[in-house]
Amino acid sequence: MNNWQFHAVAQDISLRVVRPMPPLPAWLEARVDAIWESEQARLGGVLFNGRVFSADIITPHFVYGHWTEYRRIVAQMRRPDLHTALAIRPVAVGGVILGPDGLLFGRRPERAVYQAGEWQLPPAGNVDPTCARAEGLLDPVGMLLVEMAEELGLP
Repeated sequence: MNNWQFHAVAQDISLRVVRPMPPLPAWLEARVDAIWESEQARLGGVLFNGRVFSADIITPHFVYGHWTEYRRIVAQMRRPDLHTALAIRPVAVGGVILGPDGLLFGRRPERAVYQAGEWQLPPAGNVDPTCARAEGLLDPVGMLLVEMAEELGLP
């Protein structure tokens, strides 16, 4: 794939928040704001600027990172040239539901910010503070269960 990096990781990988969200220089903050406002206008103000885990260091057994704002991720998706300045690597979870009739697929809404109209295997979603535990540890399996409830209504 185009410039995608792949990381071999252990089944028991640990995710940990190890630093605060970095401040942005004024010029970059202004660009992020402008892109966010444009996306909010395009989508009718439905976006939520929640926190998402961004990887700083990835090893086979640990992912170390920080919380970032979703608006920063949106800005980086809309303007890939900002990747060097923003350096966001959002971490997501994804699962596969195998039922008696086969795999479950879902199609993303045409107006979605990310991968609009594309098919995916639900459940899937960004790692957010819902899965935060003590000492900055994150629970990716717990996050996957949250996504199963949100997206599929499965307890």
